[in-house]
Amino acid sequence: MHNNRLLSMGARTAESAHGMIEKTEKRADSAVRAPMLSIGEELRRRLAWIGAWVTIIAAAVQLAFSQSSQTKSPTKTESGQPGIELRGRIVCLAEEMHRLYEADLPTRHEHIYGLKTNDGKFVTLLRNKHSEALFADKRLHEKELILKGRLFPQTQIFEAITFRSVRNGVIHELFYHCGVCEIYTFAPGICECCQDPMELVERPQR
Repeated sequence: MHNNRLLSMGARTAESAHGMIEKTEKRADSAVRAPMLSIGEELRRRLAWIGAWVTIIAAAVQLAFSQSSQTKSPTKTESGQPGIELRGRIVCLAEEMHRLYEADLPTRHEHIYGLKTNDGKFVTLLRNKHSEALFADKRLHEKELILKGRLFPQTQIFEAITFRSVRNGVIHELFYHCGVCEIYTFAPGICECCQDPMELVERPQR
């Protein structure tokens, strides 16, 4: 819609400029036909014609820039608040809803993983490259975790960017390590270099 307004305003500016040019050309043409018109007068008319063009172009550019600068940029509220920390454990939301509210649960069901916070709230986890370990490594489901990321507006969907564990009241870093190649990553799997399995490392936060 914003681009349409700019195009409409540009069209009106172009029409106005065309009218001014026609008038200027008529005046210039009359000046050529006038037998007694001096060279100085003709030069002044030409300069006035050029000045009108410059004024029109400058006004159009300034108007377009003014309109585009008023475009609203996303705020933290619109894109999600960054840097939120949640503390709790990974659970299957379907199983928890069955346990708490007797929701229907097929024997073979797909796990919908989320975080049950220490104050009893449930949030759904968004799966991405940063949170892959929370879905793929079941060992993390046995740990109390601190997830840092953002909660999307008007939802209970959480995008985890980093995760740590809490053991005996001490915060630990979690990562995966290949001792042969000295490669570190935040997702489980095999080492891209030697093809050995990456080992889960849990060490006190420095």
